[in-house]
Amino acid sequence: MSEKNGIGELLTLADGFTPQRRGELEKQIDFGCNPRHNAGLASGLAQAVEAVAERWPEAAAVLRELAAVAADYARREKWAYEQADKLMSTPEARAEMDAEIARIESGEAKMIPFEEVLRQLDEDQRLWNERQAGGTQGAS
Repeated sequence: MSEKNGIGELLTLADGFTPQRRGELEKQIDFGCNPRHNAGLASGLAQAVEAVAERWPEAAAVLRELAAVAADYARREKWAYEQADKLMSTPEARAEMDAEIARIESGEAKMIPFEEVLRQLDEDQRLWNERQAGGTQGAS
C-alpha cells in the first residue's frame, strides 16, 4: 500500500479500533480473495473520503472508518502473501513442487478439480471473514 490518499493515516486509525468495531466495519465490506482487489478497494474508499469530506463531513467520517479497515485488511493480506512467497521461493519448496508436478504428470497423484479448489477457497475466505468479524456461525 502506498501513502497516497492518506493510507498511512487510515492505518493509524484502524490500529485504534476495538476488535468488535473492526468486525462491524469488516462485515460491511465485500473483500475479495485478491490482494490487488483489496488494495484497490481501500484506495477507492480513501478517494471517496477526500471527495466528500468538505461537503458531507458525516458521510466522510463513515467512509473514513471503512477505508481504514479496508487499508488494514489489504496491509495484512499483502504481508501474508509476502510470507507465503518467501516460503514458496526456497530451493526446498521448489524441489517439493517439482516432485509433486512429476507425481501429477505420472498419474501417481490424484487431481482435484479446479472448481473444487475455488469452492474451498471461497468457503475458507468466508470463514476467515466471520472469525475476523468475531462471528462463529458456520464454523466447524
